[in-house]
Amino acid sequence: MIRTNEPRPLYREVLWEALRNAWHERRLWVLALFAGILQTGGIYDVFLSSYGETISDVHLASSSWLKMFGSSIGTKQLFSNFFATGVWPRILFALAIAIVLIICSLIAQGALTAGIAARARGERVPFKSLLTRGSARLGAIALLNIITLGLVWFFHAVLYIPVLFAVRGPAVWNVLATVLAFIVFGAVVISLTAIHLFGLQELLVKQGTFLQSLYRAWRLFEKSWLIIVEKGILLLLVGAGILGLAFIVGFIACLPLFAVLFAGLAIGQALVSFIASLMAWMVFLLSLVLAGTLAITFQYAAWNGIYRRISEGTAQAKWHRFTHWLYGARRQKI
Repeated sequence: MIRTNEPRPLYREVLWEALRNAWHERRLWVLALFAGILQTGGIYDVFLSSYGETISDVHLASSSWLKMFGSSIGTKQLFSNFFATGVWPRILFALAIAIVLIICSLIAQGALTAGIAARARGERVPFKSLLTRGSARLGAIALLNIITLGLVWFFHAVLYIPVLFAVRGPAVWNVLATVLAFIVFGAVVISLTAIHLFGLQELLVKQGTFLQSLYRAWRLFEKSWLIIVEKGILLLLVGAGILGLAFIVGFIACLPLFAVLFAGLAIGQALVSFIASLMAWMVFLLSLVLAGTLAITFQYAAWNGIYRRISEGTAQAKWHRFTHWLYGARRQKI
């Protein structure tokens, strides 16, 4: 039977194209390293690490925490340490470093978005030109980050409250609250990540104003929220797979160094063991950093592909295709 007007595969085409673009544009990995400070372009790390931190913080909310922040003595001690001599220079220095890193991350987000979009069009824009594009829209990118990441942190704080009460009650409510908060927070992060990445596309590719870009990003999300949810879940799995593969590769690469480490311990050469241990950690950390930059570049490329397909009107959710197929099969049986 010949099928006509069947939509093109969405996720398979987009993901393979994103993976090829991310691998062949390795010069963009540097941008991904800085862009990932604020926005990774995907949800797998924010989704898992932020929620994990919430659960960890809840379990650590012990009597010592309440004693420190819930009493006047603890509050006075906190303020006295904060205004102690020599603290302010360190605070100002750390604040300056943080501001520089945030600015670099904002510029890198714009430059990475422009670079991925150029690669999708078959162009190769000079690296300096990408940085110029990101710098030119620095203010708009900063506002977009404030809105989307601010909402993520807000929902993170809101979901902290029911989980806090749940872990102090029966175990069954603990489990239910954890699962429910996990689902809700995941949906929120997926949605805000899509709006953020679509907004970057509108800012850097379509050259719209901030309000225009935010409005168009919201309209695209509103029109295709089911596709975005499906894509977010898929990217969560792909991101976890990339990091899992990085763990395996890093461990295998460290095996010779582990052998040297244990040999040094066996013959009593502490210095050899220390150097082998240090090198093993460096190799393992390098494998994770490279995998992270690849994953972030891949995430930006994948969201770019979804953005283009939704804008063209050629994207259809997998659920819709499945229900159409199921409905057609039932009609044939009837």
